[in-house]
Amino acid sequence: MGTMQPGAGRTEATGTPSWFTDVHAHFVPQAYRQALLEQGINFPDGSPIPEWSAAGHVEALDELGITTAMLSASSPGVEVDGRPEYWARLLSESGADERTEHPGRFGPLAALPLPEIDASLREIAHALDDLNADGFALLTHVQGVYLGDARLDPVMEELNRREAVVFVHPTSPAGCAHVDMGRPAPLVEYLFDTTRAVINLVLTATLSRYPAIRWIVPHNGAVLADVADRVHLFQQYVLHPPSELDVQQALKGLFYEVGSSAPFPRAAAAVRTLTTDDHILLGTDLPYAPPAAVRANIQRIRGGEYLEEPGLTQLCHGTADILFPRLHP
Repeated sequence: MGTMQPGAGRTEATGTPSWFTDVHAHFVPQAYRQALLEQGINFPDGSPIPEWSAAGHVEALDELGITTAMLSASSPGVEVDGRPEYWARLLSESGADERTEHPGRFGPLAALPLPEIDASLREIAHALDDLNADGFALLTHVQGVYLGDARLDPVMEELNRREAVVFVHPTSPAGCAHVDMGRPAPLVEYLFDTTRAVINLVLTATLSRYPAIRWIVPHNGAVLADVADRVHLFQQYVLHPPSELDVQQALKGLFYEVGSSAPFPRAAAAVRTLTTDDHILLGTDLPYAPPAAVRANIQRIRGGEYLEEPGLTQLCHGTADILFPRLHP
């Protein structure tokens, strides 16, 4: 437990890459958890708030053979008690502290107090200039303002100027309670809201206007592979006026996290129809995901069931090393 220095190449015993980077991992600082409970947010999006500690997370990483986890806040993000800037700052600084206290084990993905523009611009500067954050984690929408909304353009412009990595995470869409049939939003609504946000990024030309932002889509690409061709058709023949956007090319340029949720046997295979193997990254969704499911997913990936070399090394850490160069100098 504690510091783990990355290896180089492959382990002799298994022939698999000798270190792994988990780009989809969450943390729940105690002050943040307590504030959620005090506000009556005991089951955000219908799921319980997990107990979290850095030591426990490192122990889980060691068990899985994962070197580094990129820490981000899950839903409801900074929407706690009407003080989004306060909670964005606390979450960003807490993530940076965990990286300092556990060298090599954690990388912080900072939060932003969207849809507040000026406050978000301040937090981008603080996260990158003062905290050396590795990137940002943004929810699909905040207060109904989705990624791709023109109101967020000043923030997108700055993230683009900084060539930032942005991990997208779903939250419950408006009106979710009317259609979820009493089941937690992560069951299907998370996948739909991720897809909704990414398609909005595509169709508003946010991706093409801000090409230096590196976007990571979670949960095995959500249901993008299922709707990509339909969106492409609508963009060509139904939407008015038809645009010059290339939907498939836009989706190909995104990065996709595979391993969390239920990638096998179908979802992970579908991701490879959207992009190339060097745009696929490993994720677990710890501590929210069931530990037994995480172990099974990692074992299958580690065993080469999903990708063989050279794609396996790219999945396990090669692409993450490019996106997050501070992790392993």
